[in-house]
Amino acid sequence: SRPSAQAGAQHSVAPPAPPYRRRSRTAPMARGAAVAFLALLSLSALAAEKCSEKARGAVEQVLHKNEACALDACAGLTVSLKPSRGAEGPEFTEELATDASEAQGEVEGELEISAVDRTIALMLLGGIIFVFSLFNIVNLQDEDMVYYSWRMISSTISIFVAVMTFQCFQMLMYRIFGLTSKQGRALGDFLLMCVLYVAMQIIVASESGMLSSTLFDATMTRMVKGKPVPVTLGEQDECRHMRMKCSGILLSHMTGFAAISFGGSVQQEFWVSPADFEDSPPHWGLTLLVAVVGFASQIAVACGVRALRLQRISLRRSEHEQHRVMRVTSRLEDPPALQNDTAAARSHSEVAEVKRLSLLCAKEWDEHISECEVDVTALSTSFLVVQGCRYAISGVLPNTMGVEDEDWHHDLGCTVHLMMLAGAFAAGTMVLAWVGEMPKVAERYERLVEHMSAALEGSVAMCFAWCLLYSSKWQLVRILPESGNPNAASSLIVQCFSMSVGSFALILVLDKLADMDWTGERVDKAILRIITALGFLVGFSWEHSFDGAVTAIADLNHAHPKTSKFVLGLSVFAFLLRPWSLYILRRAMQLEELKIQRQKFGQKRRTLRAVDTEAHHEQKERLIMEIVSRV
Repeated sequence: SRPSAQAGAQHSVAPPAPPYRRRSRTAPMARGAAVAFLALLSLSALAAEKCSEKARGAVEQVLHKNEACALDACAGLTVSLKPSRGAEGPEFTEELATDASEAQGEVEGELEISAVDRTIALMLLGGIIFVFSLFNIVNLQDEDMVYYSWRMISSTISIFVAVMTFQCFQMLMYRIFGLTSKQGRALGDFLLMCVLYVAMQIIVASESGMLSSTLFDATMTRMVKGKPVPVTLGEQDECRHMRMKCSGILLSHMTGFAAISFGGSVQQEFWVSPADFEDSPPHWGLTLLVAVVGFASQIAVACGVRALRLQRISLRRSEHEQHRVMRVTSRLEDPPALQNDTAAARSHSEVAEVKRLSLLCAKEWDEHISECEVDVTALSTSFLVVQGCRYAISGVLPNTMGVEDEDWHHDLGCTVHLMMLAGAFAAGTMVLAWVGEMPKVAERYERLVEHMSAALEGSVAMCFAWCLLYSSKWQLVRILPESGNPNAASSLIVQCFSMSVGSFALILVLDKLADMDWTGERVDKAILRIITALGFLVGFSWEHSFDGAVTAIADLNHAHPKTSKFVLGLSVFAFLLRPWSLYILRRAMQLEELKIQRQKFGQKRRTLRAVDTEAHHEQKERLIMEIVSRV
């Protein structure tokens, strides 16, 4: 029966999968997830073993005491029962001793489960459940949910890698220049922010091809099964676009966190103790003023840099208008190769394609670097605004990275106020998305207003995410007081899991709401803004948990914890950069492109339906008029 079953399975036709689902992409990701899981498993076991040495010593002492007590009790029971048994005494005593030894072995077997064993067991079961939950999420039937899931995973990993890399640069700069005072570190953070901002501009321009004389090379080949295969211009353009997106996202996040560190250092200058907070109310207003000044400064710098970009783009367009096209192949420069009409036509088509792609590269460069600048402004401004709000509500100003080292216990009123503030920011996000385009202004200020509106929308959306993150952190301290410090790795993991589940459930509801027919284009845009903010919320929560885990592992080296964290940060960057850029980011970009295509197709279909309906009504009215005229 087995061959027939196999034959039937071969002849059965499975339903075709959607074209955008490429199952081969999951294999490298599964291998990477397995390697990461094993590494985390070993590191967690080492950490738990290191932290539980004293606990194991205490457990061993308790075991020895319990063993002595159990043996004494068994001996006393045997002696007390021996005289009353008569002839059966020795047999009964031997049986009782055997039962006592078996009971003692069972007790010892139960007590030998240490904290390390429990940690490894929880890590194993939790890791398996988490990995398979991710596989279920990224293979849902809803196309929009698949896109949101991949985008959420991509943003989480990019934020984590960017934060770890930024902290490595920051620690290295502090160590080289010997920056120990607050003023010195604030100046160092400002210089690091400027360096990262300039590096973002230069590297993104270089990856986009605007700083190179040759964008594409038609002679480029790659080895496939030992044979050279030519790389088309479309494939080269895709690789260029991928490198530009990867470098832009990472450097924008790093620049944003550098701006956060600098702004937080400036806010620390206005800090007062919680006891004197009520007598010094203007200080929390000054912390908010830092965020406003930072927002205005970044907008001005971005507009100035864009003026330089437009000059470069206009120069590139003038070069194409004068027919100074870059070299495509050596065949184009060889006159004998153009004697054939077919070769000449192919050459002219390739030149036209290179012209089109070159102008497209210039447009993509301007759009992507503008998105990176908006990301930097929104990330830093939103964090500094929420820092000031937390200070105004609780009277405790966190450190430059938003961590409350002390006084993390807050009453219910503080949590409710921060929750209400999160709701206000969510409402503001929906209002800004509902309003849509800004009012028309003069042409010279049009780009400034557009950039400012995009940065404002992103800042308000991220304010919603930050407020929800820290309000949940305050509430978890109230719900689970036995967890201790909320900045510990265990508390952060509980928080990120709860935030991930809640955010995914809310995104599912919002997606169902956006799919309904009665929601218009503006409502869908507002819902998309909220979903994007929830994605950032999940990314921020997981970044905090990852950072806490790295700090806990680095603390095993008590002599040099900062050196250990520096090495771990570089290892994380080297280990996660390639799989994130090749598989996760690429998949998210493909799904985003498909979503845009579906939206364009839906708009065209609605337009055609409207045209058909209008034509049908006109034809119907014409027939009625003809009938009336005949009558």
